[in-house]
Amino acid sequence: MESVPIAIAGGKLTVTVTIKQNDQVSGPKLNVEGFLGSLHLLLSPQQLGSLLQLAREVAAQSRWNILCIFIHALYIIQYLYMHYT
Repeated sequence: MESVPIAIAGGKLTVTVTIKQNDQVSGPKLNVEGFLGSLHLLLSPQQLGSLLQLAREVAAQSRWNILCIFIHALYIIQYLYMHYT
């Protein structure tokens, strides 16, 4: 059986990790920022639904604004797939 890639990341990938060394300074102890140039996904409708569910669960327990944008993008993809295929 031949494997089929379901995700390909392209472009520039940058991850910045900042660790606070002094508790007297305000702000989070750990800050992680990332940038991904592009992400191409090949998913079935069921996999897309599962990914949406997972993203919603994670977003409900975090303060990640980028995750909310990702969820909206997945909804748009799902809408286009359901209405134009």
